[in-house]
Amino acid sequence: MALKVHVATTAVAERVERVRVTLRWPERGVGFMDEHVRVALPAPGALARLGDVLHEESGVPGRAVRVASRYPGALVVAVYDDEVCRLRVGPRGREVRVGVARGAGVVSSWPVFASLAHALAAADGGWFSAATAAGVSHPPTRFQLTGW
Repeated sequence: MALKVHVATTAVAERVERVRVTLRWPERGVGFMDEHVRVALPAPGALARLGDVLHEESGVPGRAVRVASRYPGALVVAVYDDEVCRLRVGPRGREVRVGVARGAGVVSSWPVFASLAHALAAADGGWFSAATAAGVSHPPTRFQLTGW
């Protein structure tokens, strides 16, 4: 079953974006829209506490767990370098390592990947059923089921 994804961002403050992810399953005739706040670390002042999704460029193993424990309000924490993203979903979720082929240069898309994980967790979308895997229930900032 094909999943179509559209991601739109709006800058809110320095290193803070409002993100809208629209998921669409054409064969099922349904869709889902998730809106959340994505914050790039380090963020000025206390802005990181507002983030539903936090992301940081770092290659340190275990860093996603440490960031998640410092900011328990974030559903998704992504810590990445060029080739590896360490993703943690939910306050009790495990750090999952996602990799790409060496030299692919996808650093700029890891924050989008983290936002997709948030949307799929909020929708409980099957492909990455993060809410089930992490054993959490976390409402997105705003969501809406849509008919297509």
